[in-house]
Amino acid sequence: SLFDSMKSAETQRSEALQSLTNGSNKFREALVTCNDEQLRAELEKAANEVRRTAESVKELNTHNGQLLRHAMGIVASTISIFRNAAQADSL
Repeated sequence: SLFDSMKSAETQRSEALQSLTNGSNKFREALVTCNDEQLRAELEKAANEVRRTAESVKELNTHNGQLLRHAMGIVASTISIFRNAAQADSL
């Protein structure tokens, strides 16, 4: 069903986000071992940009999830209305 597909997609999204978080720890470890100051500064700048982008994506995903839940509620209500109307017509 559509709901099961949405639930599966949300699970995959959560797992992907978790793997990104785990990867950032490895990046920090690599950054600590970098001896070139200029390279370290560039890497830190890039890391900060990626972090900000990831936070924006996370926020957008949260909003999209809310929109999907509302849309599914509207669809369920519409189906219920049609079902009730069909039952009323058959009486």
